[in-house]
Amino acid sequence: MSKVLLVAGPKGSGKSTLIKALFPELPVRFTEPAIYRVYEAGQGVKVVEVPGRADVVRLLLAAPPWKVSVGLLLADGSQQPRADPELLPLVLAAPQRALVLTKLDLASPEAIERARAEAQKVDLDFFTVSATTGQGVPELLQWIMTGARPKPLEAPQPEAEERKALQPKVEERRAPVLLADVVPVPSPRPPRAALSPEEEVVLKACDGRKSIAEIAMELGTSPAAVKGVVDKLFSKGFIKELKPKVVV
Repeated sequence: MSKVLLVAGPKGSGKSTLIKALFPELPVRFTEPAIYRVYEAGQGVKVVEVPGRADVVRLLLAAPPWKVSVGLLLADGSQQPRADPELLPLVLAAPQRALVLTKLDLASPEAIERARAEAQKVDLDFFTVSATTGQGVPELLQWIMTGARPKPLEAPQPEAEERKALQPKVEERRAPVLLADVVPVPSPRPPRAALSPEEEVVLKACDGRKSIAEIAMELGTSPAAVKGVVDKLFSKGFIKELKPKVVV
């Protein structure tokens, strides 16, 4: 029994280009089909390319020539991507269906998330692909042929873990012995210069009262690591002086 893959999308969304990327041996025509176009892709797969025209959708819904196995609704990643409501009924008729964001190499992160939300809203799996770079094409083809669902995204790190990731890393080599503990005093008028995440964490801990050893204890790292960062901040003008620690 053959598998019918329906590829639908508005003009310019990259239907022909995606079909060629999925099945490189096919003699794909890179023009918009008048009604629809059918390719025999081999391995029992028939590919149907459908343009984004309301009259074509009505025709195919009223008298479907085939039972669609897999439906792909394309959204142009270089534009404002959305699930075309006129083509959506064709794709929803398939038991296996997905919204595919094409032109991933031209898509902004905002466009990707907008398309992902669209897919969730209309109960479609979601894929991002670039026929130019090949990114995402193997995963989409595997899903088409096997039905294996895409892996869920990893949950974002909790805030505590993010703060831990920004803390200065402990030096692996033996730290030099500090002859005297000092208090870094931040500059009241710091320069407008970029700081690394590590430098930002240390500078925030420098309040003009805590010593390098106390800052190291607060951040859970070694005094030598903090001293190395403080030296960088001093050279950049973020620390105005290093005062001796007064022991009461």
